[in-house]
Amino acid sequence: MVLEIIWFFLWGLLWALFFVTDGFDFGVGTLYPFLGKSDEDRRVMINSIGPLWDGNEVWLITAGGVTFAAFPALYAMMFSSLYTPLMIILFALILKGVSFEFRGHIDNPLWKKIWPVLLVVAVIFLVVSWFDTSLYLNYLKNPALFLVIFIAVAALLGIKIFRVKKYYFKAWFSSALAILACTFFGLIGIFPNMFPSRMDPASSLTAFNASSSPLTLKIMLTVVIIFIPIAIGYQAWAYNLFKGKITSEEMKY
Repeated sequence: MVLEIIWFFLWGLLWALFFVTDGFDFGVGTLYPFLGKSDEDRRVMINSIGPLWDGNEVWLITAGGVTFAAFPALYAMMFSSLYTPLMIILFALILKGVSFEFRGHIDNPLWKKIWPVLLVVAVIFLVVSWFDTSLYLNYLKNPALFLVIFIAVAALLGIKIFRVKKYYFKAWFSSALAILACTFFGLIGIFPNMFPSRMDPASSLTAFNASSSPLTLKIMLTVVIIFIPIAIGYQAWAYNLFKGKITSEEMKY
């Protein structure tokens, strides 16, 4: 039972890491029509995440792989009952990446107008698709868990405060903390359910009846302990390598 609980929250952590990192891409796509006043502004926005967006997708692949390996019953149920929305999410992710890469391949005004529109459409689909509603039963049973909500609210306030003071790394850290707290707010709210049944709560898929064998979970836990820190370290190195603002000189290059 302990392994199932550990993997439930590891599964949630991997999704949270995807939301934190790919949130950059969602943010650019959402703000693109409002902040991209000129062609140079739009190029700056795209190039700011150009070297990083595909690396952010690693966490989506990892989270999907963990769903398949650690909770095969959940994976099977999701892709059988939610096939259409999952395909929409998949195609929106593909369209988002293509929009980033294809915009600058042809120097044509119409071409450059089409891809930003498709980028915004893709991001809207993704943001709506990932919207989560959570239950409050676990919080009412243990009010101390409401601390997660206070952390999320404090982090959101921190974003505003640090941005005004131009402490941009602290603002980013607050944003990441807010996303993590909101994700775990949902996880704690639904625990141990992973795919609740509206018709019969007893038929819900949970962390206990949807998981793989204990041996599989033990082997996977060993792999995760070794390789996830390596992936985080590599991504931190990449973010540090491409840190800083995009300048006009770099845009000319």
